[in-house]
Amino acid sequence: MRRRGPRVTSEMSDGVRPPDRPKHRASAPSPPHRGAWFVAWAVVGAGFSTSISVIGVFVVPVALVATVALLRRPAATSSIAGIASGAALLPLFVAYRNRSGPGTHCTSSPTSVSCRDLYNPLPWLAIGVVLLAGGLVAQRLTSRR
Repeated sequence: MRRRGPRVTSEMSDGVRPPDRPKHRASAPSPPHRGAWFVAWAVVGAGFSTSISVIGVFVVPVALVATVALLRRPAATSSIAGIASGAALLPLFVAYRNRSGPGTHCTSSPTSVSCRDLYNPLPWLAIGVVLLAGGLVAQRLTSRR
């Protein structure tokens, strides 16, 4: 059974139709949060940290282009401390890969034995932690201004 109620029309009582209105107002896009700029600078810092490896030949030019692009945005420069935190990724990765070091570490399977010399991971870990913490602290101090 269908309920009958007052008929809703888009015309007013005087017969004039009101202008069509959107159901919701389109808002202007909000600018990225400072955390997003920090992450963008961290990616740049990670790119620059690869300059000491073979892959740096390919990554550093991209990091340079990203640096220029970020420097052109005034809002992004407030989070430039992210470079230090991004640069921490490579030393932290080296520390992780050498976590069984220092010395020679051998692994064996039923068909082979593989040995490799590992660095002491502690200096790499210290460098990574200092860079990461330094970037985070610098970001926190600059965000309070």
